[in-house]
Amino acid sequence: MSPPLPALLFLVLACRTPADTAPPVDTGPVDADGDGSPAWLDCDDGDPAVFPGAAESCNGVDDDCDEQIDEDTLTWFAADDDGDGWGDAEAGSWDCSLPSGHVEAGADADCDDADPTVHPAADESCNERDDDCDDEIDEGVLSTFLADSDGDGWGDDDSAVEACEAPSGHVEAEQGGDCDDGDAAVFPGAEESCNGVDDDCDGEVDDGVLLDFWADIDADGWGNPDYHSQACEAEVGMVDNDEDCDDGDPAVHPEAVEVCDGDDDDCDGEIDEGC
Repeated sequence: MSPPLPALLFLVLACRTPADTAPPVDTGPVDADGDGSPAWLDCDDGDPAVFPGAAESCNGVDDDCDEQIDEDTLTWFAADDDGDGWGDAEAGSWDCSLPSGHVEAGADADCDDADPTVHPAADESCNERDDDCDDEIDEGVLSTFLADSDGDGWGDDDSAVEACEAPSGHVEAEQGGDCDDGDAAVFPGAEESCNGVDDDCDGEVDDGVLLDFWADIDADGWGNPDYHSQACEAEVGMVDNDEDCDDGDPAVHPEAVEVCDGDDDDCDGEIDEGC
């Protein structure tokens, strides 16, 4: 015959051990690093600085558990292959710190990263290249040269060209002022000749070399002091003296014989002297 139910219940309770009466174990979410983010959300539950929502740092770690590393924290560094301290704007790398062979990217970039003499701070030299990376070649260093077609060492001011060195058949601008670059005898400083040409390019023709002539109306070889002109050579009716005291009488001139006629035949200022 089975014992009554109350007695059976008493026997079961009497057989339980102290361990069977301990409080239940907490089975909530695990957070090993104590960063407030449970392990099933935390992508590194061993680092309290790594959890969803953490600030991303440039450290090669996915700090905010978004499956991206160092997003929006990397810095662009420009490659400096020629070691001149200036970087190539089109070559470089994203990194947290400055890599070897790179420089911080700036507003100015090296336009030739294979030549250490070419960079934005370089002095422009006359060498047909853009030394200072300003998109201009040889600006401010070109020299002016003038064509010297006649080879007299003087150039035509209207033929200026700019270059680093004098092109063939050209002279420096300081040797300008040739007023006839087709005549090698005409140039600034040339000796002026009486030839109807401005030989020395001073703007005057035959200056200082013209000869004086006077009209010889009576054709006795002696000139009238009242009719003077200058030329390179005597024109018809002109002589190189002005000593005729009567240019209307061919018998009156400084070499005439004085006769008793009431005239100063020999132009010595005396009349009929010695007759």
